[in-house]
Amino acid sequence: NGFYTKYADGTLRCWVNKLSSTGSTATGNFFISSSANAWTFPIPFISRPYVLMSIDKIVAQGANPIGVTRAASTDYSGTGIDNIFVWYNAASAAVRTEIILEAIGKWK
Repeated sequence: NGFYTKYADGTLRCWVNKLSSTGSTATGNFFISSSANAWTFPIPFISRPYVLMSIDKIVAQGANPIGVTRAASTDYSGTGIDNIFVWYNAASAAVRTEIILEAIGKWK
């Protein structure tokens, strides 16, 4: 589930590098990962944290990742986040991307 650091002031920082699902589902002129990615935080927050998502590296060639997002209709809590998708400007069933997820909030 990743790594975390608890600070004396009550701040909690969690992070993980995850391998995304493949980018093979067409959406307009772009492609999106074929299934949603999810992350359960390694330790829960007391309330919903601020979550940062970014692309680390392309694991298999064939498309260029252009962004990481989550479904707008999806809520998340202090225990995890789901419906994370990677957007590509071209697609191949073999394309996978490593993404970096970071959450910052409070543990007390």
